[in-house]
Order: sequence, then structure tokens, then C-alpha cells
Amino acid sequence: MLLVIMIIWYGRIIKTTNGGTNWTIIKRMDDGQISSLLSSVFFIDIDNGWVVGEDGIILKTNDGGSNFFSQKKGTEEILTSVFFTSINNGWTIGTGRTILKTVNGGTTWIPQSSGTSYDFSSIFFVENNLGWATSGSFSSGYQILKTTNGGIEWISCKYIPEVLESIYFVDTNNGWVVGDDGFIANTTDAGINWNTQRSGRTKEDLESVYFVNSNIGWAVGIDWNNSSNVILKTENGGISWIDQSCGGTNSLHSVFFIDENNGWAVGDGYYGNSEGKIFKTTNGGTDWSIQSIESINRLNSIYFTDVNTGWAVGGGMYSTESSIILKTNDGGINWFPQIIKCLKDFYSVYFIDNNIGWAVGDDGTILKTITSGEFVPVNSNYFDKLPSTLKLFQNYPNPFNTSTTIRFNLPKSIFVKLKVYSILGKEIDTIISEQLSAGEHKLKWSAKGLTSGIYFYCLITGEFIETKKFIYLK
Repeated sequence: MLLVIMIIWYGRIIKTTNGGTNWTIIKRMDDGQISSLLSSVFFIDIDNGWVVGEDGIILKTNDGGSNFFSQKKGTEEILTSVFFTSINNGWTIGTGRTILKTVNGGTTWIPQSSGTSYDFSSIFFVENNLGWATSGSFSSGYQILKTTNGGIEWISCKYIPEVLESIYFVDTNNGWVVGDDGFIANTTDAGINWNTQRSGRTKEDLESVYFVNSNIGWAVGIDWNNSSNVILKTENGGISWIDQSCGGTNSLHSVFFIDENNGWAVGDGYYGNSEGKIFKTTNGGTDWSIQSIESINRLNSIYFTDVNTGWAVGGGMYSTESSIILKTNDGGINWFPQIIKCLKDFYSVYFIDNNIGWAVGDDGTILKTITSGEFVPVNSNYFDKLPSTLKLFQNYPNPFNTSTTIRFNLPKSIFVKLKVYSILGKEIDTIISEQLSAGEHKLKWSAKGLTSGIYFYCLITGEFIETKKFIYLK
């Protein structure tokens, strides 16, 4: 069976057991509503898994996600990543220097000291003692921390003055990390030392990295200077990188290769202003072709189990077009949607066998599929309801570097303007000025070219004006 787990921000988790033909919403064991942002999910086997998010929420399932129940958390911070090496041993990290460890499957969580003063963003272990974590801030830079004793002590391996976006290890020794401004670094000694492998193009933000072995890998993202996508390939472990960018004004968020020749990359339009894109190569990235998909605004993640079978997930950026799960059975020649239409975004997809899977994301939804028949929601909270009031939400992340997401609700179709102003009241940008449908709207806004500081974004309609502050830190 093929297991898929996806998380959608704000409390939803969905699961599939039949390769994505059907998806089921999972509810908590206490039948309570989840309103928290869910940021990371991890399963150690087909039954046992954990989900973490804001307000220190930790949810566990021991029945494949049919039910989730809360575990004692010990923090009110946002938990950003969770990882288990066995059914008993696991870690979760987050803001406020938070590192928590459990040795009993999450019944109790013990705080660990890292020695850093900054938030954590990602954690990865290869066995009970050996692991890595990334920590830092936009203003201070980032560092990679390593532990060789299960988290009792953490050693700073590398200071990096960039935002880190993605990390990938092919084995216990060889790994890479990528980030903003074209940053690439690798380790060949399990993270004791990290060697900078910059791409040489400092206007690039790299969002995803994937290797098929210790020599051959790819990194993708966006070139802000030329308003185009970026695809870089290495054949020597990152010593040098070859530009394989395929053109077009779109950013790429995820890359995946099934072998040295067959791979895919997904993304959206520049500033999120055009439909999602899927690119495929059959010759290791020398040539890329656009695959035909249903018109949507953004694709965030892609995963394949073989050269024919794969999934891509995404959602609307600022339009009310539905979020979507796409599946292909022919290597991407044809893609077809797999779930009913909703207004919630999907951010990650992962399979461990051919049938069983979950997806999670916006509004705390948990979906699960266990049959190849009709789609059956577990709770009614999954189905989208039109907002009752017009509301502008705080951007995320805030403070931010490079780009941030702004969200607002419209109870009816109306003409909307969204503008950005400096602290002195000077208009900086008009993000959108058009008629929008009722529903939830999101957009990704870039501050490239601006100086660090305090800015304001303002939502304006004929009957409503609301302004919120956000902070840009280079």
C-alpha cells in the first residue's frame, strides 16, 4: 500500500489509502475542532504518526490517522518540524528556541537546551543519536546544529547569513542545504563541516533541493533579477552547478527525480500572478517540457513513486480557484484532480506505499482515504463555507525576508484594492485592484528592491478599509 500524508495550514489533515483516488478527512479523537496552523507531519509506520503546529499543539495517532488526540506539549510556541527515529524516540522544534524530546512516543516531552538564541525551522535524524537542526533569524543569519547524543548537546556546525529553505541527505554523511540569494552548502562528514557551494547568481532564491545519489542533484527556485525560474544541476556533488533553467516568468517550489533521467518540478507564476506549472525532463534536465494541467494558481509540492505514478499539490494564491491534488498514471502526460473542490491550500505531499495516505493543511483539515470509492469526509468542517464578514489577517511570516503571504476574507463579490505603504505613508505597491469573488483569498508579496523596515498593507473596498503592519528584514 502507498501511504500519503499532507498537511494544509490551519488545522486540516487528509489521508489516502488508494493512491489518491479518494481522500478522507481525519478528526481528533475528542472530536474537537482544530483551528491552529499545522506545520509538520511525520509517520514512523502505517499506524503511528504525529502532527505539530502553533500554540505548541502536538497531535498523535496510533490507528493510521482515523483518530488524533492531543499530547502534553509543555510550550505555547509555534512548533515547525517533527521527526521520529522509532515509535518511542522523537523530537519537535519551533520558535522561542524550543526543542522537545520524547522517549515514550510522545506521552511526555522533555525540553532540551541548544545553546542558540533563535527560532528553529527544520530537524532531521538518521538514528537515535545523530541529527541536525537549522536555527536563526532574518537579521542574524542562520546556523546548522548537530547532535551526536540524541539532543543532550547541540554543536553549531555552520553559520549561514541566509534564509535556509530546504535540506536533503542521501545517506548519513552526504547532505545539502539551499536558501535565499543562491545559497548552497553541502557536508560529506555528517554535518561536522559544511562547504559553501554558491551558484554564483546572487539574485536567486532556491526553495527545493533533491539528490539521487552523492553526485547528481538539482536545486530549483526563482531568479528575481530576471523574473524567471531557476533550475540548477550538479554532477559532482555540488562542486559546480549547471544552469538548466527552462524560461518563463514562474517560480519553482519543489523538485523530484525518480532516477538520474526522469524528474519533475512544480511552481506558479511570478508573484503568484499566473497558473501553476509542471515541468518534466527525461534526460536529466537537459531539456524540460511543460505538462498540461488544469489551470490553478500555485503548485507547492510533487512526489513520484515510479516513472509513471505521481502527485502534485497546491492551491489558489489570491483567487478563489480551488486547491487541488493532481495525479498522473502516465509520467505526467495527463494529470487529473483527485478531490472535491475547496478553498484550502495544500503544501506538501509524500507517499510510503501505493494506497494509504494523509493530507493536512488550511483550517485544521485532516483527510484520509481507505478505499478506491467515493470521497468521504470525516467531519463537516472540511467543506468550505463563505466567510460571514470581511476580514484582513496578519501576514505570515512576520517579520519576513524576501516574501510573505497576505490573507483576507470576502463575504461577497466586490471590487478590492490591496496596497503597500511606507512608514511615511508613501504608496509602495498596488498588489491587486480588481473584482474578486466571495471566499478566502491569499497572495504572496515580494519586497525585493526595498530597504529593511516597517511597512503597512491596506485592504480597501467601497465599504471597508483595514490596515496592518509588517516588518521586512533583509
